[in-house]
Amino acid sequence: MKTNNKSNQVDKRNLYLGFVLVVVLLLQGCCHPGKCKPALYGFEKLDSVIQALEIYKKHEGDYPDALNKLVPNYIASLPDLGQSNGKSNIKYLKESGKGYYDLHFSYYGPGFNQCNYDSIMREWKCGGFY
Repeated sequence: MKTNNKSNQVDKRNLYLGFVLVVVLLLQGCCHPGKCKPALYGFEKLDSVIQALEIYKKHEGDYPDALNKLVPNYIASLPDLGQSNGKSNIKYLKESGKGYYDLHFSYYGPGFNQCNYDSIMREWKCGGFY
């Protein structure tokens, strides 16, 4: 039986285009880092921490060495965004003598994502990968 090369090429091209279409449709269901529900939830919960950090600095002259120094005078309790390997996924680092801090959290879905708060620019920046 003789096969038609042109027909095989058309079939392969259609199969490839179908595959690309499926991938594009699947990726459209994914939201960008910082735009998904877990990120929005983190922003909302950490807003009170950011406010408490600024009030602490105003009263004490510098940011605290650790977030737990905010409790109970500046914030009732630290928010819980869930656990990652038994540890909180909220990380804080005071940049000694520089007048700023690094606050970030991570989440899954879709993929692994991390959001960092820029205390100088006063904005969240998020990134991740699938």
